[in-house]
Amino acid sequence: MKYTIADLQTIQECPELQQKGVFIVRCQTTGDAYIGGTQRSFRLSWKEFRKQMRSSYNKRISRRIRDLWQAHGDRAFEFEILEVTDSESLAQANAHYIELYQPSLNHS
Repeated sequence: MKYTIADLQTIQECPELQQKGVFIVRCQTTGDAYIGGTQRSFRLSWKEFRKQMRSSYNKRISRRIRDLWQAHGDRAFEFEILEVTDSESLAQANAHYIELYQPSLNHS
């Protein structure tokens, strides 16, 4: 399921967002995408991801992603859950989706 920024800010109870697994973040303006995996809830990961995008000093996040985020703003991005998985399968699932989608923002 895809979520916009507005969705993620207003949805209070959503069991899917409380799970963990592999997600994709897309810039709707450019089509660029980033695939990530989380061992915490999707909701918490999204909040942290968004906070990191707003900081121009964060060295853990690719500069290309931050530049897109800062150029187009929060509302240009969408968050989609690709797969709900357990911690043991997370790395394999993440690698599978990166290979499948070839997201432009996973490469430096």
